[in-house]
Amino acid sequence: MEENEAPSSPNKKKNDERKKQKKKRLRGFAGTIHGLMAPLNEYKRFQQSFKDTRITFLVVATDYPPAALITIDHGKVKVEAVRLKHVKETNRDALLQGTLQRIMDIAMGKLNPVKAWLTRKIKLRKPKKLLLLNKAFYYMKKQQKEKKEQARDKIPKL
Repeated sequence: MEENEAPSSPNKKKNDERKKQKKKRLRGFAGTIHGLMAPLNEYKRFQQSFKDTRITFLVVATDYPPAALITIDHGKVKVEAVRLKHVKETNRDALLQGTLQRIMDIAMGKLNPVKAWLTRKIKLRKPKKLLLLNKAFYYMKKQQKEKKEQARDKIPKL
C-alpha cells in the first residue's frame, strides 16, 4: 500500500495547485476587465505615461457582477473583484457605473464618457480622475491594434 501512495502524493499536490489557481482567477465583469487591462503591464508607452500615477478606479457593471477595482500604481495595472454589496465601502479615487454594454463601449472608444454622463447613461464620481481611466483604455486599444498589425506582418504573403 505504501508504494502506491508515494506516487499519488505529487498528483495530489498538482491538483491542489490547480484548485488554488482556479480560485485566484477573476470571474464575471472583473475577469473581463482583467483580461483587457492586464497586457498593459508589458506595454512600455503605458508604463512611461503612468510612471508617476497612483490611482484607484471602481468600475461597476450593474448587470454583470462582481465589480472591478482597477489600481494603476506607477505604470502597473492590478484588477480585483469587489462584490456589489461592498461597493459603497470600497476605498477608491473614482467610480464609473453603468450597464456592461455602455462600459464596454466607453472602453472601446465607441461612446464618449462625458456625453454618456451628461445624458445620464452612466454614473460617475470624480469625472476628472476618470479621464485617466479613459487614457488607460486608449492605451489598451492602441496596444491591441499594434498586436494585430504585428500578427498581420508575420503572415507570409502569397
